[in-house]
Amino acid sequence: MVPSGAGYDTYTVSLNPETCSTCQLMCRQCNACIHKFSCTCVDHAVKFNMCKHIHLVAQRNLTAQSLKDSEPVEAGALGKPRQQLVIDEAKTVETTKLVTALSSNDEESSFDDLKQAIDAKVRFALNHCSTKEEAGILMDSIDNALIKMRAIRQQRSIQGFAQTEKVDVRRKIDPQRQFIKKKKIKPKKKI
Repeated sequence: MVPSGAGYDTYTVSLNPETCSTCQLMCRQCNACIHKFSCTCVDHAVKFNMCKHIHLVAQRNLTAQSLKDSEPVEAGALGKPRQQLVIDEAKTVETTKLVTALSSNDEESSFDDLKQAIDAKVRFALNHCSTKEEAGILMDSIDNALIKMRAIRQQRSIQGFAQTEKVDVRRKIDPQRQFIKKKKIKPKKKI
């Protein structure tokens, strides 16, 4: 799951099981073939380009492999970056749990589970707001959701239209008055 640049959409980048070893379409920066990953964004889905989301995942994948291959480093040698790495992993685990909780389509999930997932998502979004503008966007989204909820409740409370008297179609109905435009005719002048 990769967020868009504007932050409004989320795209899914997945690793394709089939890899081609003789492909010439490789990115020099991330050393990944265009067929190795697939993304749900327009650039990849329609135009079949290697989008920035695939580049991000491929570069992180390359960095993770290089960290695995390197020698183990003492905890004191890295200092602050080591702590930052732990925080990022914790955020990743939290995000993964949140995504799996929200994306599960089990029919057995109850109303309370749904409410807890919504609560977790709102708290997650609130904790990740770093500017006043982002908090305003979150507030607008919540206001829109509340408006829709009120509309649904009002729609449920409406019983239906009141029944009017039945009109007897056999009775004489007066025709509606019609508007007739009268054109003024100017008299012709005689010479």
